Amino acid sequence: PLIGAALGRQDGLGPAFADLAKLAAQPGLPAALLAAAQQALGARLEDSAPLDGPALKQAFRQSGLLHEADALAGKLAGGQVSDLKGALLALRQALMAALQQEGAVKGGAMPNSSADIAPRAAAAEGGEPAPPPPLPLPKASAQADQGLRPPPPLRDALPLPQAAAVGSIGPEDAGPAMMAKALSTVDAALDRISIAQYASLPSLPEAASAPLQRWFAELPLALPTGTAILPIEIEEDRGGARTGAASSRLWRMRFALDVEPMGPVHGLVTLQGQTIGVSLWAERDGTRRLAADHAQDLREALLGGFERAEIEIMAGRPQREGSAAGHFLDRKS
Repeated sequence: PLIGAALGRQDGLGPAFADLAKLAAQPGLPAALLAAAQQALGARLEDSAPLDGPALKQAFRQSGLLHEADALAGKLAGGQVSDLKGALLALRQALMAALQQEGAVKGGAMPNSSADIAPRAAAAEGGEPAPPPPLPLPKASAQADQGLRPPPPLRDALPLPQAAAVGSIGPEDAGPAMMAKALSTVDAALDRISIAQYASLPSLPEAASAPLQRWFAELPLALPTGTAILPIEIEEDRGGARTGAASSRLWRMRFALDVEPMGPVHGLVTLQGQTIGVSLWAERDGTRRLAADHAQDLREALLGGFERAEIEIMAGRPQREGSAAGHFLDRKS
């Protein structure tokens, strides 16, 4: 039931980070709000740092996927912010406090989204809903207005490349209007992270014995042109192991990225024991030719750490294999 509501509100992380960059550069905003915005912006992967295995592992760990699990384990004691979801939640609180100080929100209620500000403010005052205030209450982003909101990260869906977004804050926005728009895109980003967490849950009650487990997260990548989103899906296929050895298990990592001048690129990395395979799909022919020209270099580099390496370069987009038999079987009745 919680995810059903989030599906209608969610939007990509890109619009939120586009708005945060404008918010952090706006003079005259409360210091606590600016600090929270900078903290959230600091959760991005920087293009100046090596995008290697340890960096990806840390970013995936801090994507917000395990936020509640960390809280239950006591790793977030004292309001500690350790991941992207925690940073966005702290920013949301700072935005609400700033809007309350500006008089845009009455009472102490924390709405589920910025679209709830006006009706809840009226309810807090004990009267009939007042006419909407002059403060604009936008949709999640400019992309949503144009019908470009990315589909939610549902289970069994392939990672979707997401280029740097525009956001919803315009040059004419300032003060409460700017903060309300930022709150809207932050809410939509938090809904998307929650959907990604749901998509990472095992689909069967017998989770411990399930042959397949997937984890999905979206990593913000700071670029000179804005914040691109790097979705990554990690899949452990326990059913492919003929023995109980962990080295015989099959691992898959899918990802997608859309940055200029390469354009949309999709990838699949498979690992089983000391054998690794890399499949790349490029939607632009020039990018496909460039990748093909350097495929042998990649293979030789991989052979420095693995016994066998296979490289495949293709055009277009990958296709998800069909669901296994029994995927929609009602196992409870």
